[in-house]
Amino acid sequence: MQLWRRIALGLLRVRVTFTEQAGVISSQPSIVICNHQSLLDGVIFALAAPVSMDYAVTPKYAVENATTRRLLKFLERRGLGRVVPLSADHSLSIRSLRKSLVSGRSVMIFPTGKITPGEEQRGYEWLSARTGCPVVRASISGADRSLIFSRSGSEIWPRISLTI
Repeated sequence: MQLWRRIALGLLRVRVTFTEQAGVISSQPSIVICNHQSLLDGVIFALAAPVSMDYAVTPKYAVENATTRRLLKFLERRGLGRVVPLSADHSLSIRSLRKSLVSGRSVMIFPTGKITPGEEQRGYEWLSARTGCPVVRASISGADRSLIFSRSGSEIWPRISLTI
């Protein structure tokens, strides 16, 4: 991992644990799914990811909000991955993730589709069935305690753990 990425994760107080699943992501196109706790989760994952991948992001942040759109474009230019606007209302958006997988890129999805806990949407199963790519589950914890980036946090800058 590049030094600037390690520094950024350190400043964000993120501890990353790599499991053998990270090797799967590095060796073949994979569908990575992760719980979703805060607005920083995707950025944290992109900083820690073993490979550049495509990230499913709600159109609200990927397209409509000018501030987050610019931030995501900045991260794309730094080589952290590509943003793919994904809406549960439009089946074509999940097909663009399918194209990414077929072309050899891994994709990252938050299957609840929102920060608050909820039922997983099963689009990743459809992707896996259509492409034969494995599903790799990652986990983030602590980000939900952020006053700044989560819905009901209690700490300004909590410690965060990411397991890939």
